[in-house]
Amino acid sequence: MAITINGTGSITGLTAGGLPDATVTADDLAATLDLSGKTVTLPSGAGGKVLQIVQDSDNAAADLGGVAASAETSALLTVSITPTYSNSKMLILVSAKGGTSYGIMAMRVKKNGTALAGMTGAGSSTYRAHVAAYAFATGASSYQHLNFDAQYVETLSGASTSTAISYTIHFVNTDSNTNTLYFNRGGDDSDTRTRARVFSNLIVMEIAP
Repeated sequence: MAITINGTGSITGLTAGGLPDATVTADDLAATLDLSGKTVTLPSGAGGKVLQIVQDSDNAAADLGGVAASAETSALLTVSITPTYSNSKMLILVSAKGGTSYGIMAMRVKKNGTALAGMTGAGSSTYRAHVAAYAFATGASSYQHLNFDAQYVETLSGASTSTAISYTIHFVNTDSNTNTLYFNRGGDDSDTRTRARVFSNLIVMEIAP
């Protein structure tokens, strides 16, 4: 088929791939390409790249007050991240430190206000937490620091690329009585060399599909 230039800016008869290599450069493309509804195939090795990293951290010690049995605290750390792709993977890294006036507490990770089901343990009567820790139920629990570390990869499905996702962490009182919970400290926070102040953080990384 002959190539025809009709004089109004249209070219017909040009087959796909008919232009010589490097004929179209990045400068010739629109500043914004709308690929909605299209399937984009990335070059070999392009998937799995880290697209963005968002972190929230805190080194301030806090007395969270009395927390009822099986109740959780408000968000201690929050990360807001808007995905680049609707099917990206989110790598969630948590390192939180705390303490309790008794000896039993846990940590929960939430996505947009709902606990991430994939991170919870299985059970019926047991509390389905993401991470749990037990201090010695003696005088030692008054100054013991509890570490809550968790790693999880969540695969998004149909996520909006224009709406941010909120990930939060919460401490939970898993005892049967109301207990005081602490963040970045133990119960006994005396200003001495035998006590410590610590640091907590929440990191979310978007990985290309």
